[in-house]
Amino acid sequence: MKLIQLGRAEDGVNSFLVTMSGRQVLLDCGLNMKALAHLPVDGPCRYYAPSLHAVDAEAIDCVVVSNHWSFLGLPLLTERSAFRGAIYATEPCVRFGRLLLLEMLELLERKRKLSGHASKAWLSRSNIKDLPGAEQTRLLDLEFDKWVEPYTRHEIERCLDRITYVTYNATIAFAYELKITAVSSGYALGSSAWILESAMENLAYVPTAASEIRHSTPLDLHKLKDCDVLLLSDLKVDRSPLVDTVIQIEAFMNHALRVYARGGSSLVPCPLDGVFFELLENWELFLRSRQHAPIPVYVVSPTGDAVCDAVFGPQWLCNAKITKIFAGEPAFAHTAMRESGQLRVLPYVSSALVQAFEEPSLIFMTDPSFRLGDAALLLRQLEARGGAVIGIDPHVSLGYALAPYQPLHNVEVIAAPIDMRLSCNDANTLVTQCLPQHLLVPECFTWKHHEHEQSVRRLHELIPARLHTATTLLRQLEPVVVLKAPKKNFDAVLDPKLAAQTTMTLIEKNAAALVQTKIQITPDECVLVPVPFSNVPAAIGGDRATKRLCVRELSNVCVGELNTDVLVQDLAARFGNIKSEYQGDLVILSTGASNDALVTYARHENKTTITASNDSDRDAVRDMILGQLAVLPY
Repeated sequence: MKLIQLGRAEDGVNSFLVTMSGRQVLLDCGLNMKALAHLPVDGPCRYYAPSLHAVDAEAIDCVVVSNHWSFLGLPLLTERSAFRGAIYATEPCVRFGRLLLLEMLELLERKRKLSGHASKAWLSRSNIKDLPGAEQTRLLDLEFDKWVEPYTRHEIERCLDRITYVTYNATIAFAYELKITAVSSGYALGSSAWILESAMENLAYVPTAASEIRHSTPLDLHKLKDCDVLLLSDLKVDRSPLVDTVIQIEAFMNHALRVYARGGSSLVPCPLDGVFFELLENWELFLRSRQHAPIPVYVVSPTGDAVCDAVFGPQWLCNAKITKIFAGEPAFAHTAMRESGQLRVLPYVSSALVQAFEEPSLIFMTDPSFRLGDAALLLRQLEARGGAVIGIDPHVSLGYALAPYQPLHNVEVIAAPIDMRLSCNDANTLVTQCLPQHLLVPECFTWKHHEHEQSVRRLHELIPARLHTATTLLRQLEPVVVLKAPKKNFDAVLDPKLAAQTTMTLIEKNAAALVQTKIQITPDECVLVPVPFSNVPAAIGGDRATKRLCVRELSNVCVGELNTDVLVQDLAARFGNIKSEYQGDLVILSTGASNDALVTYARHENKTTITASNDSDRDAVRDMILGQLAVLPY
C-alpha cells in the first residue's frame, strides 16, 4: 500500500492518494478556505488548491468524498485535469457541497459587480512586494503558485453530473478484489468514513469525525475495528485538554446575549452546515431556559433558502431527529423559527436593507474570511450601532480577516471558536477501540507546543503489543509505503463433517488437533474441509469398490514454541557453561570448550537441530526440548 498526502492537514484540508491492489484512489479533494483571509480585500479572488499537480490525474481510478468541505476542490480535478475516473459521495454531502460551490460563485459575481474588479489581473510576485510585510509573508508561505482561478458555473455543473451517490454500508466493488465502503463518521449530514479492502489488507480512513451524537447519524465504530491500517486526519485545532464542544457553544451564546443586552447586534461568520444547525437548536433552548424573549436572527446567503428548506431522509439523521419526524414535528429548530418569523433569510444586503434590520439582532454571514459578499456593509452597520463580530471558525484568525477594515473602534471582536471534530484525546481513544495493526497520521497532530497540550500518541504507546515501527507520520508530498507484516496465524472455519472426525487434545487449556484437510480459500474466508476418499477399480470377480489403503510409518508432531531462555538454563544445569551466539534468525547454543553438544534453533521456521558427540548427550538435549512442547501422534 502506498500513500501520499496532498493537502495541508494543519489547515483542515483533507486529500490523500492511496495505491492499493493496483488501483489509485483519491481520498477527498478539499480547498484551503482559511487561505482566503490572506487575500487583499480589494483584489481578485483565487482558491488555494491541494497539490494535485504532484500526481498523474489520469491514473486516478476514483475519488471518494467524505463531507461537503472535502468536496470543494473537485471541479479543479474533473474540469482542469485529465481525470476520467468515478466519484463517489453520499447525497447530503453532494447537496451541501453543491450549495457551497454555488454560493461562492454568487458571492464572487456580486463582488465583481460592486467593486468593478472583473478585469483586474491576479497578483504577481512583483505585486506582492508592494504589500505590507505581514501580507507578503503569509502569501509566500502558502506557495503562491498554487492559487487557482474560481470555477465557472459550467464547470461546477459538469463536475456534479459525474458524481455517483452511495449509501452507508453499500460496497463498491472493483476489479482485482478491491472493495470500498462508506460508513458514518458522525460529523455532519452524510459525512463518511471509508473502508478500502482487498484480499490481502484493508484501510480505514477516518476524516473529520465526531464522537458526540448531535443531529447526524453517529460514528459507526463497529465497522472500523480490527483494520490493518487506520488513517486519521482533520482533528480539532485547539489542543487544550479542557476543550469541549458544549462549553464552546455555551460561551458563544453568552457572548451573543451580552452584546444584545447592551443594545448591539452580533455578526457571526458561519457557513450554513451542521454548526449553524446546532447553534440555532441551542440558541432557542438557551433563550427559553433564561425565559428571554425571542431575538431576531438574520441569515445573509444567496443559498440560505435552499439550505433551510432542505429535507433529509431518516437514514442520515440521529435517533432523536427521527423520533421528531415520526411525531410530525420539524426535525430542526430553524424550520419552526422561519415559520414564526424569528429567522429571516436574505440573499444579499444593501444599504437600505441594512438600515431596515430589526436591532439588536443576531446576523449570520456565510463567509468567515470577510473577502466575499457584503462584509463591508455589515461591518459599517456594526460600527454605527456598537455591535460585535463573533468568530467561530477555528481555522480563521479574526485579526487577519478584519485587518483591511480597520480601524473598527466601535466593534467588539470576540473569538469563540466552535469545533465539533475529534480532539487528539478522542483520536487516541478511537485508536484503542479500533485496534489497528498500523497507524497513519499527519505529523502536525503529534506535535506539542506546550507540555499540557493534547497530541496523537504513537500506536505502540496506546497498544503495547504493537511494534515501535507501527506508526507512520505523514508530511505533505512525502510518499510512504506501508508493508503488511506477514501473518503467522490465519483464522479458518472448520467444516462440520471434518469437526465430527477430529479428536481434540488439551494443550495449556487450549484445544488442539491434528487434521488431514483440504483448504478452500475465498476472498471472504478460509474453510477446512475433509479430504475426499478416492476409490480404486473393483477387484476382479467382485462387485464392491475397495478404498485405497495407505500404509505409513507411525510418527509424531511437535506443537509449541521453544523458549531459548529456559533451554539455556536446562543445558547449563547439565553441561555447565553455555555459549550463546545469534546469527540473524538463528540461535546457536554450544556446550563445553570443544562444543560437545550444539543446538541450532531457527526462530521463524520454528526448527531445531541437535548435534552431539555421543547419543546420551543428544538424547538429553532432545528431552529438554520436547519437555517444552506438546507431542501429538500423527
